Amino acid sequence: EARGSRIPNDSLVSDDDTSHRDDGGAAAGEDVGMTTVRLEPDKGGRAHLLGMWVDPRYRGRGVATALLDHALGWARDRGATEMVLWVADHNTAARRLYERAGFVATGDRQPLPSNPALPESMLRRSLTSD
Repeated sequence: EARGSRIPNDSLVSDDDTSHRDDGGAAAGEDVGMTTVRLEPDKGGRAHLLGMWVDPRYRGRGVATALLDHALGWARDRGATEMVLWVADHNTAARRLYERAGFVATGDRQPLPSNPALPESMLRRSLTSD
């Protein structure tokens, strides 16, 4: 099962009506961020955050935290016991966001698919200790 969330600026609402408001800047209904999460039941109840994007005009306003919180809750509500993600080693802002949310490095590393000259690291967070 997979899930994607998009957050429009006028209501920052997920499709299960959990909301976080941000009324500034973009035209009503314009997306300011999105995530994609996939459940991996063959991996023992793991959820995988496949991607997250926030419009640069809305960074630093809590949109990424709201998206991540929603993704974590969505996965937990469906029985996932952990979430993993890959983050490019040079993306320090993203890594700080994930670490503040309780993710820790697993030690697994691989070449970044979009640029194999750059490494990325896997991070993991338990969903059972919250």
